[in-house]
Amino acid sequence: MPTIHVKTTKSYPVIIEAGALGRIAEFLLPLHPPCRVVLLSDDTVFPLYGTVLAAALEKAGYRPFCLMLPAGEAGKNWTVLGGLLEQLAEAGITRGDLLLVLGGGSACDVGGLAAALYHRGMDVVYFATTLLAGVDAAIGGKTAVDLPAGKNLAGVIRQPNAVIIDPNCLGTLSRAALADGMAEAIKTGVLAGGELWSLVSAAQPDYPAILTGCAAYKAQVVAQEENDAGGRLFLNLGHTIGHAVERHSHYALSHGQAVAIGLAAMARAGAAQGWCTAAGPIEAALQQCGLPLHYCCRPEDLLPYLWSDKKRLGEELTAVLPYAIGDCRLQKMTKPELLQLLQAGL
Repeated sequence: MPTIHVKTTKSYPVIIEAGALGRIAEFLLPLHPPCRVVLLSDDTVFPLYGTVLAAALEKAGYRPFCLMLPAGEAGKNWTVLGGLLEQLAEAGITRGDLLLVLGGGSACDVGGLAAALYHRGMDVVYFATTLLAGVDAAIGGKTAVDLPAGKNLAGVIRQPNAVIIDPNCLGTLSRAALADGMAEAIKTGVLAGGELWSLVSAAQPDYPAILTGCAAYKAQVVAQEENDAGGRLFLNLGHTIGHAVERHSHYALSHGQAVAIGLAAMARAGAAQGWCTAAGPIEAALQQCGLPLHYCCRPEDLLPYLWSDKKRLGEELTAVLPYAIGDCRLQKMTKPELLQLLQAGL
């Protein structure tokens, strides 16, 4: 499969290769000479792949040091991040060593932030094991932990040295985890339109093709605008409402489920207000993956979480509006306008 190059300030490859897990040295050695490697994973993923990856690292001359995170959002907070940094320091890890994150989006988020902070920056590579991480979270350099006020409110944008994706890892994912990844893939398809929309809305998903298509699209967007201040804002489609729903549910909803609800709600609001022509196809694509389309709460209860979103500047928040498949637009909205959107879409 082709290697995708993310041409940001610090360019790096996204390597999508079946069997990459056992061939890790083939991809790491051109990027970083043998050293101590902090193999950071979570308590769900490490039992599946950690031992195999550590053995492959040792065989190539690397010296793995394994650290574990709680899985999911439970691992994305100041306490976990602080503990991780302390462990790096106690182990004598240096800036010349490498942090290798093995896992999904949450592990990449907190691992990437730890790499950015430790010794003011050490090299990091993401080995993405979930569909959600492969199509979106591992690419683009966003790192974060959650705060009580909202999701992903503390972090930096710092690009990794590489992203490695082994499509064979998708074989151990549950149907729910695959659906989570498809929520992000469908979001990307709505943005891109054309062939990518056909891929993500197909009744039988071709996951390797979806990985490649979504990764290529995101690489193109991030290369044009790296810092989430212009064109990259489009990638937040579905996330403004989605993050609010996720936080309001106390993370009982997964990220993919919340994004699906956010995307569907935005499309329904657009249909009700007369500017979206794609609500039906968007909801159908999400629904065939088994994703939720609705969330029961008062719009007024969700509004504070929307208003704490990172995309708010002063008294306006930039929302991404899906007018049609392949036609999304940025719109600055006031707090009353956001409430109207929620009332029309939830």
